[in-house]
Amino acid sequence: MKENARWGFGFAPLNEDTIYRYNKALSQTSDFVLGKDPADGISITDEISTAKGLYNRILRQDQWDWFTVNMYLDYPPTCEMKKIVNSLILLRSSVIDGSKERLRRAKSGLLNTNFCTYAANFVGFGAAHGGSGGQAAQGGSGGQAAHGGSAGKAAQDGPGGQAAHGGSAGQYICILSRRIDGDLLYIGVSVRNPAKLAQEANSSDGVRYLFSPRKAVRVTDGSSAKSLIFERLSGYALKGYGGFFMIPYAQACGIIEECLSENQLYYYRYQ
Repeated sequence: MKENARWGFGFAPLNEDTIYRYNKALSQTSDFVLGKDPADGISITDEISTAKGLYNRILRQDQWDWFTVNMYLDYPPTCEMKKIVNSLILLRSSVIDGSKERLRRAKSGLLNTNFCTYAANFVGFGAAHGGSGGQAAQGGSGGQAAHGGSAGKAAQDGPGGQAAHGGSAGQYICILSRRIDGDLLYIGVSVRNPAKLAQEANSSDGVRYLFSPRKAVRVTDGSSAKSLIFERLSGYALKGYGGFFMIPYAQACGIIEECLSENQLYYYRYQ
């Protein structure tokens, strides 16, 4: 797959119609989980399938916009996304077969994750950042709001509705890499949108192969998280190149997630 000259892999922007469709799927599914009946003309099984597909594209990292979707949701961790996908599969099948007990278990499973918060994050991100995303979040292509009810209301507070610690603003541990040498990782902390960090890196002179956001995790204290992670990864650090590590991506993610969990540095609550 050829490298895109305008953005790194996974970092392609969402167009207006796509944002509208994703807003609708996440909001309708979230409302259904919280006990609201689907609106007239809505196929809830289709909306659940679309919502599930968003999480699967992040887990597979195989689409040009996978990291953009991840950004809109506010970077759910891998372990929680797998639970969400499994619960959405159960939710859809229970609607089809009419099993009330399986439906109850599916909804309970999703309510024990941050699924509804992530849905609100997605809608709120587009609205807060204007452009086609903001327009779609407010009215969509047909003039009808893509969201409403609980997800739309929660979006007013922006990303981070179910914070593990009050008062923390957006601080993220970020991993950047290049498709040409995936084990060369740059790990840093950003108090801004992590995607902007990649944009700045790729605007530097001499960058031939783009660095792309590979993973971002919202934390309560970016400085402490960075120090602890760098200590754990010290054996893989490239001397003289601060923030660069030569380590397989999956191995680095495991170390980082373990470090954040042990030190209670995750921004969101996880079960």
